[in-house]
Amino acid sequence: MEPQLIQKVTVDKAQYHPGEWVKIEIFLKEGILNDIANDNLKVEINDLDYKFNNTEIRLTELKQDLAASIVLSWQIPKEIYFEGFGLDVKYYKNEQLVDSYSTGFDVVEKWFQAPRYGFLSEFNPDKKEKDIYQRLEIMKNFHLNIVQFYDWMYRHHQLLPLQEEYKDIFSRSLSLRIIRKQIEECKKNGMLPMAYGAMYGAEREFVVEHPDWIAATKDGVTKNSLCNDNPEYIQIMNIADDCPWREHIVDQYQQVIEKLDFEGIHMDQYGFPKTYYSLVNNKRELKDMAAEFGRFIEYTRKELGEETALIFNAVNNWPVEVVASKPQDVVYIEVWSPNDTFYHLRQLILEAKKLANYKKQIILAAYISSLNKKKKISQESGERAARLTAATIFANGGFHLVLGEGANILTDAYYPEFCQLTPEFSRITRNYYDLITRYSKYLFSQNLRDKSAFLTGGINDEIKVSVNGEKMNFGPNGEKDSIWTIVKENKKFKTLNLVNLMGIDTIKWDQPQYTDPTIQQRIEIEWLIDEDVKGIYWITADKGDIRPRKIDFIRDKHNRGEIIGFTIPELNYWGLVIVKVD
Repeated sequence: MEPQLIQKVTVDKAQYHPGEWVKIEIFLKEGILNDIANDNLKVEINDLDYKFNNTEIRLTELKQDLAASIVLSWQIPKEIYFEGFGLDVKYYKNEQLVDSYSTGFDVVEKWFQAPRYGFLSEFNPDKKEKDIYQRLEIMKNFHLNIVQFYDWMYRHHQLLPLQEEYKDIFSRSLSLRIIRKQIEECKKNGMLPMAYGAMYGAEREFVVEHPDWIAATKDGVTKNSLCNDNPEYIQIMNIADDCPWREHIVDQYQQVIEKLDFEGIHMDQYGFPKTYYSLVNNKRELKDMAAEFGRFIEYTRKELGEETALIFNAVNNWPVEVVASKPQDVVYIEVWSPNDTFYHLRQLILEAKKLANYKKQIILAAYISSLNKKKKISQESGERAARLTAATIFANGGFHLVLGEGANILTDAYYPEFCQLTPEFSRITRNYYDLITRYSKYLFSQNLRDKSAFLTGGINDEIKVSVNGEKMNFGPNGEKDSIWTIVKENKKFKTLNLVNLMGIDTIKWDQPQYTDPTIQQRIEIEWLIDEDVKGIYWITADKGDIRPRKIDFIRDKHNRGEIIGFTIPELNYWGLVIVKVD
């Protein structure tokens, strides 16, 4: 193929709703006008091998400058409420395929069906509108459909400033004008803007006025504070229903939504204290913070209404058993040690899904500290860690908060310490996000159930993995030097995610990977399947082309029925097998 005649293909929103029009833009190579007499494009919108729409474009018939983008529109059927679409563009010259480009988009009834969470953290008055457009365009092309505005506020206890330009507690210069502009542009790009708002933090000047509103310690001398070296910097407040703080901070949330047009609140906490003392009405009463979190979420939902987006941060999975079922829209977990391994990430996702009764999606905030410049680790080693972490989260049915501010990645809980992606890794990352958007229902459908632990590995013989007839080291537990096999099913299809952990340095997700996984060639799969198999498809983002590859399969006898045999051509980092059944 002649490379890069198609420079890129984009859609105009990060996510769509039923009945909306999709604007498709195709950007061709500069100077392509020299010889286009027999050139044409074929544009296909599909789901695996089902075609929703086909369009053919003869370049000589276009009444426009080909230096500009070629624009098409397609209306999503109104009856489709949760679907990922493939978008494939092929360039033919003299009826020969010479280039192609594959991406995707998705449709949901509500954003929380597929919450691809991103962030913004720069709101300085000098930020140029061009920079805002460019960064949000990049985030839109990553299909990030919700965006957390991190540390945008004046103070933790007073979110809105008294003037247009102001300084936060770290003396960063911020601007409401810039914040409003970014909120506006997020909405134009199909992204839901969320305001960060800690639920129980207050600066010293507020605490001095309301000393009986704090979450007090047992001795009454030490303080529950975010900063141990400066305990009066940000103190933790009492969120119980009999303390006026609760009404105060939720009123702050309400003002933010009304005055700045945010669509929701990202409610943060700091992972402690687990218990505290209330001082309301001069009475010392021990409180259980986990129970108070649950009641706070219920109160916030009641006050802000059903249409307001609400996300609560379960720091290191605490207290997920309380908050998963509360009226927030997703389950969001900020991951820290001792949840150190790839398998821990899987367990966090599976446990949260179960606690939410399989009615909510799971988002993990897993920061890639290997890419933090302070650590002085090679960019490539951090990128490999980021890639395996993303593969782990996506393959196990979770979403990952890590991208934002254009093509940047989080390395720390303080978001301004982000790291810029290299152009090559930005391309790889976009391939991954194209894949999870295009194949959304095969990864994130709420009716998918994980069957890995009793279909693959150990004594289980329903799925076997080998190369050249020799059994490989594989299983459901994400072990080093193995192929991680993750199996999910519903009534219409089965999926097998393969994550390559062969030859990696460590199974700890937040540690650098100094070498790529050892590429595996021609992996042979045997799968005991009782249903009729309609088709098998292999998808991977590691080579850039995320189109499904239909895989030939054979049927063979098994002592308990019939096995399906097929071969995966190559596994680099991560790939997805989809088996459609009848």
